Amino acid sequence: MKIIDAFKVGILTHSVSNEISNKVENLLIPRLNELDNVDNMVHTDYFGKRKIFELNETPELIEEIYKCKNYFNQILKSSNLHNSKITSYWVQDYRTEKDYHVRHNHGKNELSIVYWVRADKNAGPLIINNPIPLVNFLYSESEEPKNEYTTSAIQIQPEKGKMVIFPSVIEHSVLPSKNKDCIRTTIAFNLDLYK
Repeated sequence: MKIIDAFKVGILTHSVSNEISNKVENLLIPRLNELDNVDNMVHTDYFGKRKIFELNETPELIEEIYKCKNYFNQILKSSNLHNSKITSYWVQDYRTEKDYHVRHNHGKNELSIVYWVRADKNAGPLIINNPIPLVNFLYSESEEPKNEYTTSAIQIQPEKGKMVIFPSVIEHSVLPSKNKDCIRTTIAFNLDLYK
């Protein structure tokens, strides 16, 4: 008998240097008061007419993203991914223990990226859901065995300077933080097929 590991999904994590993470944090923190509060879930510039920063203000961070994209391209062997570019980005600031983000995906984009501008041990995790729905039919959450075939989601704890890259069609969410003294600010990016 043989088990074939048939359907794997690559999720990449990468931490940038302290120099880069400090530069991005110092740039963005004074501007966070410009973010809008959306439905009492999170402060963001996603829906605004103006971003609180421009990509050309953080060239070192963008270079790190493209290094990761090239690594992902080696795994996926996608000519579309090779040509992809950052086409959208936004800042999100989770200010209270009640702030969260509902389960969602980014649709047709090639890759999505979450970068933590700052975070502490009280920050709620990023949840990335298993895209194979079979696990949802086999087990309830309380009885789910924890192994590589049956786990319904993984949790990634926020850390300043860390980024997570995953295919955009995968559903993900952000859990509330552990207490009111949480710190969690992110930049989300989408890499679309460049046409």
